[in-house]
Amino acid sequence: MNPYDILEIRVGATADEIKASYHRLAKMWHPDRFNGPQKDEAESKFRSISEAFNVLKDPERRSWAEEEFANVPSVLGSSQPLAAAPPQTKSSTVERTPDEWFQDSMRAFKDLDTERAQGLVQFAIRQNPDKADYHLFLAKLLETKGSDRRAVIKCYEAALKLQPKDVETMLRLAEHFQAIGMQARAMTLVQKAREISPNHKLLRKMGIAQMSVPEGESKGKGIKSLGDLGHQTKALFNKILRRG
Repeated sequence: MNPYDILEIRVGATADEIKASYHRLAKMWHPDRFNGPQKDEAESKFRSISEAFNVLKDPERRSWAEEEFANVPSVLGSSQPLAAAPPQTKSSTVERTPDEWFQDSMRAFKDLDTERAQGLVQFAIRQNPDKADYHLFLAKLLETKGSDRRAVIKCYEAALKLQPKDVETMLRLAEHFQAIGMQARAMTLVQKAREISPNHKLLRKMGIAQMSVPEGESKGKGIKSLGDLGHQTKALFNKILRRG
């Protein structure tokens, strides 16, 4: 299917027209707006829209598309996957890998297109949920958008499950647990981070690295709340999470 039909624009559309149509359709078919079987359909449409935009935003590939589809009857509104691609781009004629979708997501984020970036990395995660980097990047996107904190927590938890000794992820997750009042879980993560890497740069920066467990608490028992650490330790804990 030709990219102009997918983006519902005429052959020869300007770069601004291409971008405007892409944003309209990407917002309309963003997978986060759907549930159940409709979500699968939305993801398929969103992927087609993203592929079409990838073709037309590149001047060389757009030039090819204009020549290729100049005399092809328009069927605006169709959202089938692209059936053709520029001959000079061999990889575009085959199924893209999760890493390629992820790289495209990072480029979209760099261009300040957070909605597109989110949709692309979510598709990468659906293709391969075993990449911690994908989950961490989605967490970053959701934080940038000010999304629901529990959605961010879910991303960090998925990443930590894949990389259980990642101290930085532990501290980020602890920050969000603290913010929603789950103090015990937050402090458990901080304590675990100190046990794994007592001289980690984030802990060392704020002086927490060498801080001992409060008197009366055994290493195995763990820290129950921020109050267990006392006012000074609590202040340092807050600082490291805010600045880390």
